[in-house]
Amino acid sequence: ELQLASPDNIDYLVLPRNYGKAEAVRRGITMGLKKAEMYVGYWDADLATPLEEILRFVEVLADKPSMKMVYGARWQRIVNQRLKLTPFSVQF
Repeated sequence: ELQLASPDNIDYLVLPRNYGKAEAVRRGITMGLKKAEMYVGYWDADLATPLEEILRFVEVLADKPSMKMVYGARWQRIVNQRLKLTPFSVQF
């Protein structure tokens, strides 16, 4: 329903079988990166983090261009480390 409401802004991936959550997330993130989207992410189906939080995530990234990632979790944890982002190639 979300994608139909905003087809130019929301995309999704359907896998031919259950590969598990980690593989589904990896494939979805890879798909978004290949499309060179400005923001790439995923949301758990239980919506433990409300969809409205997308706006806050985008705001944080816009306010702090040096940040590469924002995530939501049920618990609070402060992570202060530099990520080493390296190019990678994924084959399906």
